[in-house]
Amino acid sequence: MGRINRVLNVGLMLGVGTVAWGVETPIRLSTGEVMQVDVIEANAETIKFVHPVLGEMTVARSAVEILDAEAGDAVAAMERAAEEPEPPAEEAPKSPWKTKITAGGALTDGNSETASIHAGVVVTRETERMATKFDAAYFYAENSGERSENRFTAGVQNDWLNPGSKWFYFARARFDSDEFQSWDTRVSAHGGIGYRLFEDDPFKLNLRAGAGATKEFGSDNDEIRPEALLGLDGSWKISEKSSLVFDSTIYPDLKNTGEYRTLSNAGYSILLDEKTNLSLTAGLQHEYQSEVDSGREHSDVRLFAGLALEF
Repeated sequence: MGRINRVLNVGLMLGVGTVAWGVETPIRLSTGEVMQVDVIEANAETIKFVHPVLGEMTVARSAVEILDAEAGDAVAAMERAAEEPEPPAEEAPKSPWKTKITAGGALTDGNSETASIHAGVVVTRETERMATKFDAAYFYAENSGERSENRFTAGVQNDWLNPGSKWFYFARARFDSDEFQSWDTRVSAHGGIGYRLFEDDPFKLNLRAGAGATKEFGSDNDEIRPEALLGLDGSWKISEKSSLVFDSTIYPDLKNTGEYRTLSNAGYSILLDEKTNLSLTAGLQHEYQSEVDSGREHSDVRLFAGLALEF
C-alpha cells in the first residue's frame, strides 16, 4: 500500500505540480538515522517532512538523503518549483476616462463685502482613434449683497483621430447661461478639421478650422448666426508636478462681416499630493463679443483659483 501511495504522489508531483499529502519516501539523515516520512515541502535550503511519531520537522536540505529514486525525482521537482519566480501580477488596463473636479471661492469683509464661488468638472476619454472632452463650470459672485455674476457653461467636443496622421476631424457644441450678458442663454455648434502640430510632452498643440452656427435667446439679436471657427488648444508640462493648459478660438460672423466673438482660457496647476492627485489650480478666462445689446460690455474677464482633484 505504501508503494502505491508513493507512486500516486510522484505522479501528482510530476503531472500537476501539487501533492495532497506529500511524497512518501525513506530518507537518511546526516547523523545516520533512516526513517520513513512524507516530504511536504523542499527547496535548495530546507526540506520539510512529516514523521508518524516525531511529527512535522524542517531540517537543512544538505542533511537529508532521499533513498528512493522515484521519490527523489518528485522532491527535485519540488525544489525546482520553489526556485521559479512567481509570475508578475498582470496590471489592470488603464481606463481611458479621466475626471477632474475643481472648486474654489473667496470672501472679503471690510469697506466692501464680496463673495465668489467657482466649481467645474472636466471629463476626458482618449483612445487611439477618438478623443472626447466634456466640461462644465459655474461662476457666482456677490458684491455688497448684490449679485454681480451668475454664469453656467457646459460643452462637449469630440475629435476623430487618424492613427499615423496628424490630421483629424472634430465637432463641438456648447450651452451658456449668463445673467449679465446681452443674452440670457446661448447655444452653438461647430465642426471642422484639425492638425496636431505638436503631439508629445512636454508641449502639445492642436490647430483647428471649421464652421457652425450660434443662436442667442433673450437678446436683441436672436437670429441663427452662421460662424467660422479658427482656434488652437494645447498643454505644456512645465515639470513633473506643474502644467499649463490653454485654448483660444475666434468665431467670425459669416453673415455680418466684421463682427466676431472670441473665447480664451488658460489654467495652471501644481500637484500637491501624488497619492490623492490633489492640485492647486488657477485659471483665466476672457470672452469678447463685438456685437452686444445696448448698455452691455463687450469684454468679460474671469480670474479664479482653487483645488482640483483628478481621478
